Amino acid sequence: MTESRSDLRSWQIFIELMKCGSMSRAAVACSCDVSQVSRRIAALEKDIGYPLFERSTRSSQPTHEAKELYERIYPVLSDINRRIDAVTASVGVKKHRRHVRIQAVSGLMPFLVQTIAEFRVLHDDYDFDVNFLSAPPEDDTLDADIGLWADTKQSSFLAYTDLGLIPSWLCASPAFLASHDIQTMDDLDHVPLLGCTSWVCPFMLTGNDTFIPVKRCFNMTVRFDSVGALLEATNKGLGVAATLPAYACAEELERGTLVKVLPDLAGPTLKFRLIRHKTLTPSTTVDRFANHLLQAWMKMMVF
Repeated sequence: MTESRSDLRSWQIFIELMKCGSMSRAAVACSCDVSQVSRRIAALEKDIGYPLFERSTRSSQPTHEAKELYERIYPVLSDINRRIDAVTASVGVKKHRRHVRIQAVSGLMPFLVQTIAEFRVLHDDYDFDVNFLSAPPEDDTLDADIGLWADTKQSSFLAYTDLGLIPSWLCASPAFLASHDIQTMDDLDHVPLLGCTSWVCPFMLTGNDTFIPVKRCFNMTVRFDSVGALLEATNKGLGVAATLPAYACAEELERGTLVKVLPDLAGPTLKFRLIRHKTLTPSTTVDRFANHLLQAWMKMMVF
């Protein structure tokens, strides 16, 4: 059978090769051999009339045209896969059930767990697949029905609903503060500072006094790849978190298991967005949960 651009398998292999950067890794991801990956890509290139990759012995570098194709095709292919999964899942045990896939930054786990729990009290025919990421995808794609990310570049193929700004604070455990005297910003240069690489680096802290705002850039002693890990390290007394988003530490501050350090200082703010696909057919199933999520966000994310 002739392999052409109408062949879904060829486009799936193209997507994996764009993600992996090498034919051997794409072959593993697609459960085929390298020769099949090479043959499928060559067939696509012949069919569309221009090269997609500059090949070397170690990697396959995508051309400008390949990057543009990937940005346009990835949401469509994701929608096809989602629809196939939905159809197959509707047969047998999961008949008549609804399905929502979510991608979100890891620090939002408590919020999403509570939001889904409240939603399923009223809609127990919904199933959820939730994927927590340490940072938004670098290629600005959304491999889900809904995304919750902060401070991302915007893609023309995704729709963004602004959710407002979330403040951040310097925090530490009471035990850490008992053994480290921190009275001024200069004192922060002499204690371990904990940071999160996934959403702001370097950290700029702004403090307001009677006359002028004060800005300083601090060096992090330890950086983590997620807000969840940063929160855990702060609770364990590893150092001062500079800075923790309010949604991640509000409960700890209320219970007293964490304490604000230099509370007059204000850390950077995070601009969150609810993200959906522009090009996909609107889904009443997803819309219903998205509307519930928006209401829950406006109710819970007030600091």
